[in-house]
Formats: sequence, C-alpha cells, structure tokens
Amino acid sequence: MAVSGDNPTPRAIRFGPFELNVRAAELRKHGTRVRLHEQPFRILLKLLEHPGEVVLREEIRQALWPHDTVVEFDHGINAAVQRLRDALSDSADKPRYVETVARRGYRFIGTVEPAGEASPAAESRAASRGWKTWALVATLVLLAVAAWLALRRSSAGEAALTVRPVTSFPGLALDPSFSPDGNQIAFSRNGEKQDNTDIYVKVVDSSAPLRLTTDPAADADPAWSPDGRQIAFLRASGPTSMALMLISPLGGSEKKLADLSQGANPARWWTAPAWTPDSKFLAVRDDTAIVLVSVESGEKRKLTSPPDGLTGDWHAAFSPDGSTLAFARIRNGPTQDIFLARASDGTQTRQLTHDNVFIDGLAWTPDGKELVFASDRARQEETLWRISASGGTPERLAAAGSATEPAIAPGGKRAAFVRDSIRKSFWRLDLGPEGLRRPPVRLVMSSRNDQYPVVSPDGSTSLSRRTDPEALRFGGATAGAETACS
Repeated sequence: MAVSGDNPTPRAIRFGPFELNVRAAELRKHGTRVRLHEQPFRILLKLLEHPGEVVLREEIRQALWPHDTVVEFDHGINAAVQRLRDALSDSADKPRYVETVARRGYRFIGTVEPAGEASPAAESRAASRGWKTWALVATLVLLAVAAWLALRRSSAGEAALTVRPVTSFPGLALDPSFSPDGNQIAFSRNGEKQDNTDIYVKVVDSSAPLRLTTDPAADADPAWSPDGRQIAFLRASGPTSMALMLISPLGGSEKKLADLSQGANPARWWTAPAWTPDSKFLAVRDDTAIVLVSVESGEKRKLTSPPDGLTGDWHAAFSPDGSTLAFARIRNGPTQDIFLARASDGTQTRQLTHDNVFIDGLAWTPDGKELVFASDRARQEETLWRISASGGTPERLAAAGSATEPAIAPGGKRAAFVRDSIRKSFWRLDLGPEGLRRPPVRLVMSSRNDQYPVVSPDGSTSLSRRTDPEALRFGGATAGAETACS
C-alpha cells in the first residue's frame, strides 16, 4: 500500500504490532503508547509517506529543520534515527522497519496498511496532546542535580532528595561531567540560537555558563580530568571521523590528542571519553573497540576486543581505584548490556547485566561498589538503575524519574543526569496597526509549568496557572522537583 503521491496520508497507519495515529502524533504497540519524541516521529512519518522508497538525508534535514536552520544535522539525524529504532525495537544490522541506504538516506521496509479511524472526539482529545502541544512548546533537555546521599542506602535511614535544574536555557544541554570538587559541571550545549554544539562550564549554583569552545564543528561529550586541569571532549572532524581534544576548564587554546574513527555506525558513536584516576590516559571508542590514549603522547592502545559481528563497545568508565573498566557492549542494534574488564589490558571480561536493552550512560558510585546506568529495561521510559559491581538484579532509582546520562561527582555529594522537558513562554503582541508590524515580546520565562495567561482589562496585570512542583519519593523521603517550563 502506498501512502505517498497525491493520496493524503491516512489518519492512522499500521505496521507489524505498531499503530501510528498521525493527527494525534501517537505511536502505539499492541495498544500501549510508545514514547517517541518529535524528531523521531517526524522521521517515521516521512518514511511512512514513501514506504519502500529511499528518503534522502537532505529530505529528512528539511523535515526536521525546515527554515534553513544551521545545525550539526548529520549527528542530529543519526541520533533521531537511532531513537526511532529504539522505539521500534529495530536494528540497523538486521532491520525490520528502518533500513539504512549507505551514504544516501533511509527506507521503510515494513508492510504498511491503513488502520481503523479514531472517533472525531477521541482524535480531538489526542491531538490536543500531540501536534498542538508541539506547535506551542520547544523541546528542552536540562540537567538535574541531586544529593547523591539520597540515591544510596544509609544506616540512619533514607536521606532527603533535592532535585533542581542546573541548566534552563532553550535548546539542548547534554553530557554532564563534574569537576573533582563537584562544584562545577561541564556540558555540551547547542547555543542561544541552537545552531552549533559547543562545550560549556558553569558553577552548579550560578546562572551564567562559560563557553569554552567556538569551533564551527560540533563539540560534545566533555570529561573533566581527575586532577581538574583539563577537559577532554570529542569534535566532529569529518563524515566518518572524530578528534579527541583537550582544553583548560578556563578556556584558551585547544590541543588535538588523537584522531578516531566513527566506524560503520555513527548513530551510536557519541560517547564520552573516560579518564584514568591518575589523569594520564583516556579511554574512548575508536571504530568498534575502546582504546586507551596517552595524554602525553597521543599514542593509542586497543583495550577491548568486541567479538566479530558486534557493533562494538562504548560508555567506558573506570572504577574509582582504576582497577576495573565498565562499558556497554552493543549487540545487534540497540541490544546492549554492561560488561566489566581489567582496566590495565581489557582482559577477564565479565558480563554484568543481561537485559538486552538500550543503555544511555553509566557511572560508578564513589565507593566503587555499584554502577548507576540509564536504560529502558522496564520498557516504559529511560530512567536510572543501580547494580552491584559483583552482579545481581538491577534496582530502579525511582526518585530520578525520566533520566539519561548519569554523572556522579567524585566526592559523592552530587549526581547529575539529563532530563527531557518542555518550556513554555508567554508573549505579548500589540494588536494595533503599528504593533502588528513589530515582533512579539516575551513576557514570562519560568522553570515551572505556567499556563493559561489572563490579562486584566487595563492590560497592567496578568495571571496564570502554575503547576505545583512534582513530588518525588525515595523510600520514605519526599522532595520537590521543578517541571522545567517557561
């Protein structure tokens, strides 16, 4: 069945166990809603409009950034396609739905058929949660910081949890990494205009970040050295290559340490380098393996050896004492688990988890006894889990809520993670003849969910509804967490 050409796209499309309600912007599997962000949704819709045909990367770029926005769209497309595959439990190596056409684009290869139409009332209600919402808000990824003591057990009982935003800018803030004292945090951000990704540093309790890099290429995945003197990060240097870079936390000149290969699966490439505790080496992915790079000479030495046929290893993290390397091993698309190996030579590899799910970051606890990782192993949403380094069943950290990319300060007082949220802004528009020629003026930017503004008759006062902070519970402790909306 074709859904392209002169025929309008059906309101609902079915493929395999999935059903896509186009107008409601909802994807369901066996009737259960599947979490899917806006960009992966747009890519899926574009592919379903042309089933069996190649959709060029340029067409996808125009669908995601239609107004000639200058962004690092290659990485953005790769990441969005990977998230789409994760939602569909699909694999780039053995695709059932989304096939990669090398150097050109993607093709939907599943069987597509129209689904039953939703009732107008149900469709209207769903649409108010879907496209209408996306038309009114911008996506924001923020960093939330918690007292790490609240995420581990204490003989005196459960400690209180305090979660608060570290960043609240429009656009994306990702890849948190703490300074050795835990008071500062490095992260990547795509800027005021969301036009280029660079590395930033800020004091946790301050508002103004310091921008460290300004290169037109995309910079991401900062990692603060244990001695506090340098920040390592990755820079896109070509279609299939990256550069491992160093810069001072105060800014200034940069140093290129090594060239790295993206391998055959650049969509899964972006993973932060990991410092050894003595700040002399960095573990980073090169092609499919994790290599150890000398900070002094830039010499590379292969550390892990993923078996043939596997996509490779990533998310390297050294234990606090430097004896053990933890990493995620990708097997057949999004299928991943955590492995441990001897840090000195990558031998004595041992599988720690057996979940076969997408992993989005991992970190050691300060005592080296546990690992915290982000995954969707509950098949509901990506959140944080903890597991003993000796093995066992992972335990969900419910207090974190939806979270990815965990980072833990060396002293153990703070942890950071990335949380998807939305921002809403109130704008004023002068309805007079001259005012309509001027752009609207932003009135309110908030870190909470402000809605439904009402203006007094004389225009001097406005009133809005503010959603109370969400209550988070960890054991017997509760704490407020702001919903980041403005």
